[in-house]
Amino acid sequence: MGVIHKKVSAIPDEANTALVRPSDWNDDHILVGANVGAVVVQGDAVGGLAAIPSVTAGQVLVSNGVGVAPSFQTDTAVRSVALGGTGLSALGAGLQVLRVNAGATALEYAAASSGAWTIATASTLTGAQHNWAPGLSGNTYVAWNGASDVAFTGIAGGVAGQFLTVKNITAAMVATFAHNSASSSAGNKLQNVATSGVTPLAPGGTLTYQYDGTDWQLLNHEQGAFIEYAATSTVVGWSSFTAGRKWIRYLLAGRRVYVYYHLEGPSNATTVSLTLPFTSFAGAGGYPAVYGHVGFSYDNTAYRTNPGVSVMSPNGATLTVQPEVNPTTAWTASGTKIVAGEAWYESA
Repeated sequence: MGVIHKKVSAIPDEANTALVRPSDWNDDHILVGANVGAVVVQGDAVGGLAAIPSVTAGQVLVSNGVGVAPSFQTDTAVRSVALGGTGLSALGAGLQVLRVNAGATALEYAAASSGAWTIATASTLTGAQHNWAPGLSGNTYVAWNGASDVAFTGIAGGVAGQFLTVKNITAAMVATFAHNSASSSAGNKLQNVATSGVTPLAPGGTLTYQYDGTDWQLLNHEQGAFIEYAATSTVVGWSSFTAGRKWIRYLLAGRRVYVYYHLEGPSNATTVSLTLPFTSFAGAGGYPAVYGHVGFSYDNTAYRTNPGVSVMSPNGATLTVQPEVNPTTAWTASGTKIVAGEAWYESA
């Protein structure tokens, strides 16, 4: 691209090349004294031209005010978002991402909410833990290895979109995670699938939460081993138990609670019942939430040959074990009583 006169002459050239001919008038003009890459600007008030020479690579052309020629300068200014910048004067830390802040007023650097995972220092916490701060950095994995049980009610420091996975690497301890607990602050609460009891992690179990900007949402839960509940359960039907013959074990999978039990010892009641850790779902029509299978029963001096059944009412957490399907049939309140069976039900 060249610079020519606005007016172009149509008169043909004459033979004398020493004169300025119409073709010379029409030809491109050249800029004298400018280097390659220079910028041409108006140089004076009457329209004269001037060249701003190109200098160091990477410099930018900056206005120096009205009536003053611009110049190339090294760009050190912090430009606002409105002017096409970030409003930030330095880079963030490694693996951080640029995002809009919580008030939508500026940009900021923050831990990445997706991508690489961070393996946090193994946790050995025990007892009640509110607003737990596990050392989140992006998506985070924590191995829990406490010397006794732990009960988490909330997690602090979440970033929207962030994942947290916890694994129980103990040999025999249990970690629990409470649903929407008032013991932790707003913004740190856990939202579980089963809401009528705590979500447990037995040895080998894992769970994953994702922070939605308000709460931690449970995405995946694998309990691990079945959990022994006999020491906590209220059991009716025996005065005592034969050593090693009292156990109630359960597993939570989503909202399904699986339980199997063996209870043996001297009988002192005509009924049998045991409490479980989750309240049952309130089904339509008020029908029992579960009819479980009694696989083996011994009553006083005789094995029972008719099939027994276990029943749980809607909105209940007590499993009643009947010696037969007929609910009027009772157990004997003396002698040895043995009951073994299994059941599952949908929790609230």
